[in-house]
Amino acid sequence: MHTRLSISVLVFLSLVGAGTAATASAQMLVDTTFTWRGYTSMSECRVRLYRSAESVQRPLTVVLDELSANPGRSTLDDAPLLVELVARTLRVEPDSAFWIFHWGGFSFAGAAPSNKELFLRATFRRTASGRLSTPSLRIVNRAALHEYTDRAFR
Repeated sequence: MHTRLSISVLVFLSLVGAGTAATASAQMLVDTTFTWRGYTSMSECRVRLYRSAESVQRPLTVVLDELSANPGRSTLDDAPLLVELVARTLRVEPDSAFWIFHWGGFSFAGAAPSNKELFLRATFRRTASGRLSTPSLRIVNRAALHEYTDRAFR
C-alpha cells in the first residue's frame, strides 16, 4: 500500500495532536494527492479535508476529486477501500465524516472547461465485523457542500 502525503497532512496531524480543532474551523485542513493500490491497479485522486461547525455527528467533510490522470479504478469503484485508506492516513473515523465524491471537467481527459459537476455524498457505518458498510449515497449540490465545509469549499 503506497500513499503520498503532502506537508498539509502533517500540519493537520499536528493540529489534531495539539487540540486546536476550534481554531481549525472554517478552513481546509488538508489538500493532497492520494495514491492507493486497489484490487487491480494503482489509482490516484485529490483529497481535501474540511472541518465543519455545522454537524456534531459528522464534524468532518472529505472531498475526493476524480482526476483525469487517474491510471486506475474510479474513486467510487474502490469507495470502501479508498475511504478506509484515506481515513487511516488522516486519522479520521470513516463514520465521523461526509465523504464527497466529486467529478467535473478536471475528471475527463480533453474535456473543455465547464461548470458542470457532480457531487455524491457518501456516509459509511461500521458493520458488526468492523468492516465498512456499503456507502449510503445521495446527490448533493455545490450549496450543500458549502454548508458541509462551513463555506470553505472553493
